[in-house]
Amino acid sequence: MLGAVDNKLREWAKPTGGLIQLYERGKYVFVFEDRFLPGYIAEKFGVLDRVRETTGPGGANPTISIGIGRGEDSYEDALELARQALEMALGRGGDQAAVKQGTNFEFFGGKSKAVERRTKVKSRVMAAALSDLLDEAANVIIMGHKQADFDAVGASVGVARLVMARKKPVNIIINRTATPAIGLIEHIEMLPEYEGVFVDPIVGLDRITSGTLLIICDTHNPDYIESKEIFEAAEKVVVIDHHRRMAKSIENTAMTYHEPYASSTSEIVCELAQYIEGGAAMRKREAEALLAGIVLDTNTFFFKTSFRTFEAAGFLRKLGADTIEVKKLFQIDQGSYRCRTELVSATKLIERALAVAVWEGELMPDMGVIAAQAADEMLGLDGVEASFVLYQSDGEVNISARSLGKLNVQIIMESLGGGGHLTNAGAQVSGELSAVQEQLIEVARRHLHEVQK
Repeated sequence: MLGAVDNKLREWAKPTGGLIQLYERGKYVFVFEDRFLPGYIAEKFGVLDRVRETTGPGGANPTISIGIGRGEDSYEDALELARQALEMALGRGGDQAAVKQGTNFEFFGGKSKAVERRTKVKSRVMAAALSDLLDEAANVIIMGHKQADFDAVGASVGVARLVMARKKPVNIIINRTATPAIGLIEHIEMLPEYEGVFVDPIVGLDRITSGTLLIICDTHNPDYIESKEIFEAAEKVVVIDHHRRMAKSIENTAMTYHEPYASSTSEIVCELAQYIEGGAAMRKREAEALLAGIVLDTNTFFFKTSFRTFEAAGFLRKLGADTIEVKKLFQIDQGSYRCRTELVSATKLIERALAVAVWEGELMPDMGVIAAQAADEMLGLDGVEASFVLYQSDGEVNISARSLGKLNVQIIMESLGGGGHLTNAGAQVSGELSAVQEQLIEVARRHLHEVQK
């Protein structure tokens, strides 16, 4: 199979008259004149598809990732940009090409499901690094993304337990008026050790010192974090996230554990907890918070699961996590249920494969959860490959996007300034609801037609 891939790569490179050299098993360097790059871009790096069509032993289909650097004055600088672009392509799940010029990225491909490539060795190494950072910290501040969901809150709670085991002061930053996970927070606050742990950004900013370690969970984009002021004030930052890499990401961290092959950030924290002192002492409610995060991001173990996901769930069950209690955390009131039902009933089908629903009524307190659940339900409609739910809040249009895997909703949401995964993504877009809806449909249609070619 490697020989067949090698032949396709050399055929692809031959028209440029450039140099393509295998320097390590499965790794190539390709140097060619910039004038040939527009042609590769115009064909959207068709070599990705040609390699994927190769069939190996057992019916396996190989994929490649390409990183290209351009616009530099030296080979060394261009190679560094190419290295960064390749790292970005791999961080987004692979099977794609990334072109970097200056600080700007362009992406092509990314149509296939990401293949599991992480190892437990990496988890142990990251656990040791995080353990050292926790030991050195005077206090720890933890926060997730804006409108923190069950995964962001669950992962934050899991990390907080590791901090508490070291008897270090810890706070979790949360905006209670914006989070759809308020029920989960109240569930955790039943534990006496969590009195005063959840604080708003203003209080959290006052607790930043030169010895503070800031841990950001479930996002790596500085535009999405709960508090930019806290981020800018912290001298030492750790990022733990599972979303596919975006062009804009938090840099200069003390540690970044970015694992796009994980189902959720809660799953990553579960693995870390098994190798860090204090992880096994997790309370029942804390284990339920982590399990709720996994349940949310996998849609009850339906999407983006691997054997590691079930291992994490098994670990949490051993710690006492009750699946019935977790299910109760996702319960909604009658008004919210009616809202979800109306959203699904009002679904408009675009070319049969795209389902779009818009909410223009009164916003429910848990609108984020309702939109995500409605998008999940809409995938059950015959012929639908991707679903989108839109609603306006605080001057922005929020979009929840879901896919069965044929269409990559991450690519669609990135076109609107958002991100996520192949089957689960979202965005917050400034503008009028109707205008954003039209923009979304145009982008989704274009992506659908590209896939159907």
